[in-house]
Amino acid sequence: MHTHRSSRTGTALPWTKDKWLVAHLCNQVLECEVILSSQEAYMHTHTHSLQFKRMQWRKKTRS
Repeated sequence: MHTHRSSRTGTALPWTKDKWLVAHLCNQVLECEVILSSQEAYMHTHTHSLQFKRMQWRKKTRS
């Protein structure tokens, strides 16, 4: 299993989960594969997961 380490905390991140999240939210799997293979992978996935959480939170508060 692949893991991507954050240079900030040094902790291993769940590769497959972040990869799926980015691919799902970008809706461009190939482009995200390239992003995830770079050093920007952590920030990219982190940004998207925050956006995703905000979207989920808004949906919950509306209903």
